[in-house]
Amino acid sequence: MNNDNKNKNPKKDSLVVSSSSNEKPEQMIRRFIKKVRNSGMVQELLQRRSYEKPSVRKKKKAIRAKFARLNEEKD
Repeated sequence: MNNDNKNKNPKKDSLVVSSSSNEKPEQMIRRFIKKVRNSGMVQELLQRRSYEKPSVRKKKKAIRAKFARLNEEKD
């Protein structure tokens, strides 16, 4: 069995930052942090820390939708 192609998700594999000519390391770090933030990797790790039952997920989703509707009505 070949496990080399296990992670084929390009969204998570594209966290490579290559250096342009005369680019400062601080700029590269900023670009890397932005890529990590946009990939959602940190948020996924935080969610996976503890198991959340599907029923609890549905309740939280309903609560978020309720507050979103209330905020839309205010505007």
